[in-house]
Amino acid sequence: AALHEVLYGMHRLGNLPRSFGTYMLAVVGGTFVVGIGWEVFEYILGIATLHPETYWPDTIKDLALDTLGAIVIAIAYIRK
Repeated sequence: AALHEVLYGMHRLGNLPRSFGTYMLAVVGGTFVVGIGWEVFEYILGIATLHPETYWPDTIKDLALDTLGAIVIAIAYIRK
């Protein structure tokens, strides 16, 4: 939702094309990149204390839910 607000502000200032495809790609892609960054951060600092056999399924679930959330926010914005 925070990324949506930043991109919406850029759109209003004319710094982002008005195409829905560009907006959706920016929101979903940006959210995915931030999610990957968070997972790397967790791994490097040892925050994720999961066993190795549950680490990857948890990481994939987290990234999938991040992406789903971005899609929901983008669709809610379009319907607004």
